[in-house]
Amino acid sequence: MDGKNRAPRGFRWEEAIPRFTNCKRSSIKSKLFQAVYLALIKRIFAHYLINRNCTILKTDLWNEGVEYDRDLFTEVSKIHMKKKLFAMDVSPKICNLGKKRVNDKIEVVCSSVMKPPFKNKSFDFILDISTIDHLPTEQTKLVIERYRSILKDDGILLIVFDSGLNFAMEMYHRVYLRKIYPEWTLVPLKMKGLLQILGFKILEEYGCYFMGLIGGTHRRLPILERLLNTRVNVVWSLLQKIELSRWSKYLCFLAPQYAIIAKRIDTESELPSAFAALPAKAC
Repeated sequence: MDGKNRAPRGFRWEEAIPRFTNCKRSSIKSKLFQAVYLALIKRIFAHYLINRNCTILKTDLWNEGVEYDRDLFTEVSKIHMKKKLFAMDVSPKICNLGKKRVNDKIEVVCSSVMKPPFKNKSFDFILDISTIDHLPTEQTKLVIERYRSILKDDGILLIVFDSGLNFAMEMYHRVYLRKIYPEWTLVPLKMKGLLQILGFKILEEYGCYFMGLIGGTHRRLPILERLLNTRVNVVWSLLQKIELSRWSKYLCFLAPQYAIIAKRIDTESELPSAFAALPAKAC
């Protein structure tokens, strides 16, 4: 495997925390990041988890503990439905930061997604909001297998990753982000094929977070902040018509991130159709 696909030897996530806590973050980008993924989560509750008493797992606490203006799980805890919430992170420090900020309805576990400390078929819903693209690409298959093992029958996986079809995003990773922490882009079509092979049915898919096209997914641009600070709701009302539409997946070459909603399938009657849908050639 090419060295560019390996995490820096000895890297610890604690090393990246100061870079984000000591800099001015983009409030506009954070609000729009939070808005699009919270909207997708609510859509999943409304369409695929209705009337369920849900056990839910979020696979990292970076947004809740470090970039807390992008906190999603605290907002999820406020949604009125019966649910039990778990969040995990590989870093003890990030777990501790997350515990201080999330409410006591969320149980925090320190663990890697490579070895989740849960029994098989424990969860109705797993949220991977750009966790999987922080692992070397040769580990992607194993992580998805782990997710499937801890999902219940017909459980839902929301998986979000930086899109490898966006040339600007790929360059942003190589030139900037990968110097701070390990992160790789993934190709949507390959990810869909892998999910299908491993026993998932693709339900929905979206090209997301178009605001990340302007200066990258994290960087603060003062001119942008001043221009849009009082117009966030207007910007979101326009962006959601694109990002939450069924045709946003066709903009994957422009979208900085890609979101896939998939269902764990078990029955033999469903598996052949998943294999048949696997493309002969990936983009």
